[in-house]
Amino acid sequence: MFCSLCLSLLLQLTNGDVKIDDKISFSFPSESTPQESGGNQLWQYRTPENAVFLVMTVDFAKLGLDTATINQEIALPEFFDQYREGIKGKLPEGKLIYETNSTFKGHPVTEYKFSMNPSNTLITYYSKKYFIGTKVYSLSYIIAGDKTKSADCE
Repeated sequence: MFCSLCLSLLLQLTNGDVKIDDKISFSFPSESTPQESGGNQLWQYRTPENAVFLVMTVDFAKLGLDTATINQEIALPEFFDQYREGIKGKLPEGKLIYETNSTFKGHPVTEYKFSMNPSNTLITYYSKKYFIGTKVYSLSYIIAGDKTKSADCE
């Protein structure tokens, strides 16, 4: 949970305020210019300690999906399993450490933490995604550690 706390604290700092839309805003310690990734907005902040914090939005309306269709898909028991496997497929050496599905103010939320150890360097990937209407709001971080494994990220 320490890694989740790091993300929470980072997003409470106030030098790089960003308002994504009328639902979501966040702050990085310094300004972050929005970038495009697959037609979606992405903001990132890199720390001197080898961490990258990412905020991304995906708008399924751009793919022709409406809220009703998305809600039907999310309601399927296998939806979050398939979603997790899609992420896992992008992290071939990744080991799932933590996963939970919940709701926030009635909206579905999924949260994952993966650990990888290429070349004996621990890398932790954490992502929390909020499904609101046709959009997915994603908060993620990637931390590359030293050759010593952190007990908190195991």
